[in-house]
Amino acid sequence: MRARRSRLRLRNRCADQALIDDVVRETFLALWRGSARYREREGARARAVRVVGR
Repeated sequence: MRARRSRLRLRNRCADQALIDDVVRETFLALWRGSARYREREGARARAVRVVGR
């Protein structure tokens, strides 16, 4: 779902579908790989709120 929205937004700026697919793929991979670092930086309070919110 998010990838589809990202592609639609990028189509307004770029006509090259292959380039759009590459950009979306690389962006989501970077977010996936960086998620561990993001959570490490997360404070104890934010972590507690996230766990309780489940």
